[in-house]
Amino acid sequence: MEGDEKVTQDNWRGTAFYFERKRLSAAVPFPAPAIENDTAADAYKRVLAKAGATLPRRDAIDDRIIREVTDGSGHIIKSVGEVSGSPNFK
Repeated sequence: MEGDEKVTQDNWRGTAFYFERKRLSAAVPFPAPAIENDTAADAYKRVLAKAGATLPRRDAIDDRIIREVTDGSGHIIKSVGEVSGSPNFK
């Protein structure tokens, strides 16, 4: 929700557009290894570089999504016709 000052001030506002959500009142222990934190800018670059089906190369759908995120033209898709149909997985 880049550019939305309300979401920047309270990230909770940028979640759950289509489903009920619940906020936890306290942290829940989770048995996971320690993680290193990236800056937001570094995380953004890393996700765009590695997200989707990247091996041996990105498919057309992932290319479109990355392009729309990068140039800010993404939107909620209401029908497959808006994105040139669905892929043929045969």
